[in-house]
Amino acid sequence: MRASLTNVVAIFAVASASVLSTGCAVAVDNTSSVTPVAGAPQLPPLADDAKVTVFSSEAEVKVPFTPIALVHYVNPGKGRVLVMGDVIPALQSRARSVGANAFIVDHQETVASGVVSRGLDVSGRAVKIAD
Repeated sequence: MRASLTNVVAIFAVASASVLSTGCAVAVDNTSSVTPVAGAPQLPPLADDAKVTVFSSEAEVKVPFTPIALVHYVNPGKGRVLVMGDVIPALQSRARSVGANAFIVDHQETVASGVVSRGLDVSGRAVKIAD
């Protein structure tokens, strides 16, 4: 009986370590993708300090714009509870990388990435607003 209990404890320890290490690896990774829109102009990247306006919906945009790229960004929070303001700089950076001067948020949702960690999953469009 003693040997069986030892084996059970060992198996439980290995399984627990596997689950925890997998969970931690997922919880710290930020991911993003930038997909050019078919037929959109290819623009040079903007300077790192170039202004990029962020709109929470297309209805807020009161001027004509050209979609440049679709952007998807996930930040799991890394032990924090994120709000939209925490991920806006990353969204602006992705928009600048394709020459866009604005970003329209199309979808945002909270991501539970731990017991208290809450991140954000955001998708939208990097767009060029005429000067």
